Order: sequence, then C-alpha cells, then structure tokens
Amino acid sequence: MNANITREQSKVRVELIPLKGIQIGTEDKVQFGQSKEAVKGILGNPNTEYDNKLYYDDLEIRIDFDVNGCVEFMEVLSGPYCEKIEPFMYGKNPFELVDTQLLQFLAEMNNGSIDDHEAVYGYSFLNISVGIWRDMTSKNIEEMIHEVKEAGNYDLWKEELEMDLERTKYFRDWNRR
Repeated sequence: MNANITREQSKVRVELIPLKGIQIGTEDKVQFGQSKEAVKGILGNPNTEYDNKLYYDDLEIRIDFDVNGCVEFMEVLSGPYCEKIEPFMYGKNPFELVDTQLLQFLAEMNNGSIDDHEAVYGYSFLNISVGIWRDMTSKNIEEMIHEVKEAGNYDLWKEELEMDLERTKYFRDWNRR
C-alpha cells in the first residue's frame, strides 16, 4: 500500500519499530536518518509542515527532523483514541494497555535504564528510545472531584470528570527517537 493512495475506511496498521522507524501497512517504511524529501516521497505531502516538523493527519503522526534535515523523532498524536490508525509496538497496541501494564511491558522491552524524573506523568525507556506521557493522573482528577463536590458543582461537571478519570488509566502520547 502506498501512503499516497487514499486509505480505506478501516484503520491503517502503523508499527513503531524502536530505534529504526515505522512501517505503515505492509510496505511503507520511514526510518530514522531519512531526509525530509525521502519521507515525502514515501508518505506524500504532509497536511501541515511547520519548522522541521511534518504532520500527517491521516496517519495521526508527527515526524521531526534534525538540523541536517534527517528524521530524528516520531510521535503518535491521537492516543489512546486513534481514529485512523491502529498503532503497534512489539506486536501490541500500547494504547490498549492501562498505565501499569504499559510501564511493565516497556520496561521488559527496554531491559535497562528508565528515566523516571517525571514519574507518574512521563517515562523514557532509554535502551529502546521510547517515551510516554500523560498530562494528568487519577489522583489529579480525584482531587478535582473533591473540590467540585465541596463547591457544590459536582453534578455540573460529573460527566466530564468521569471521562477524565477513565482517560487517566492510559498514557496519551508515546514517541520514539
């Protein structure tokens, strides 16, 4: 499947291969170190190009380039609620794993040092060059719920807070360098 061809309604499988790149479907591959022109030749023109970043909306990914114009970073932008892609890493969809499962899975794949200086919000698995992030935890939402209840506004915010509490079970972003 060539990425320039209009994709079917079904989700496109995107396999993130740590330290190497990504494979889209069964054919298209973008590798770290490739030039911007090579990436555009593989994926076509991006929906948005800003500075040294290409945004592909239909693939829900961002690709960053270093000062030499070579791929240095890729990120899945819409996790865990991908609408157009089905992301995989090591044969699993990381967005289907709750936070503790994902941490354990990536720690096993990493088999070494983990940068946890932003623990509970973000982790970097140094041997496989994978980072995960979330902007809130269940503790944050539980504190908000308590404050809203004390203010007598819980019913007004109940639905949104319950959705946020569900979202905190998962890391929202994961990327590779």
